[in-house]
Amino acid sequence: MSADRRSPVERLVELCGLDVSGPSTAPPFFIVGAARSGTTLLRVLLDSHPRISVGPETNVLHHWIQAVVDAKTLHSYPYHDDELLAYPAAALELLHRRYMAERGKVRWGEKTPNYTVVIDEIMRVWPDALFIHCIRDGRDVVCSMVDRWGWRAAPAARQWRQRVEATLVQVDKLPPSRHLEVRYEDLVMATEPVVRRVLDFLGEPWDPAVLEQASADHHGVVDDVPEALDLVSAASVDRWRTELGPLDRFVVNRVAGPTLRRLGYR
Repeated sequence: MSADRRSPVERLVELCGLDVSGPSTAPPFFIVGAARSGTTLLRVLLDSHPRISVGPETNVLHHWIQAVVDAKTLHSYPYHDDELLAYPAAALELLHRRYMAERGKVRWGEKTPNYTVVIDEIMRVWPDALFIHCIRDGRDVVCSMVDRWGWRAAPAARQWRQRVEATLVQVDKLPPSRHLEVRYEDLVMATEPVVRRVLDFLGEPWDPAVLEQASADHHGVVDDVPEALDLVSAASVDRWRTELGPLDRFVVNRVAGPTLRRLGYR
């Protein structure tokens, strides 16, 4: 049986007999990756594009998907899992469609790092979805998590490793045309070429506005991370060399060393 290529909104409209209008859009895209890996910076750069809207994190789908997978209560309803998944997906798409329309834009994307673990399910409700996987040196991620959230090195390294490995497993199942890897180090050291590559991947035209994120109206999308509007800087690349002491270096290497080396971080 061929996949249903209609969007969740279109399927829900038919299922419930709703009359919902809204602009047609290109396939949605999802920015995923471990926390503190540049996902917010990429979100703000793309949200500065006159055609693209990337709103605040929603953190909706993975909770609902977990309920569909685990909750016996939902399975008491006479519906298939795909139908149960379509409801929150449709609500999310309607939210994004309205948000982008109010901003005069025509393409929506979502940046929620937690969606790294539900890529398979996202593909079931958005068969044409695209994924951008942001990766950053796990040692710098540890420094950022320690500095921003007060984490200890071992659990920070463990979360980075688990999120990166889980995402790689899922995106490796996708055709190359459906996912793109973006390294944080490349993004901050060669911003324009990297963003051009991302826009090519999305099928969107280049616009210099993406390099002027500080002057764009993001509707509060970065209120929690104001530094995302600062001039893009490579100052945080290799910060672990001065910020991680010998013991923490040992711990991080013990926890995440194989994954770091697999990704080419030495």
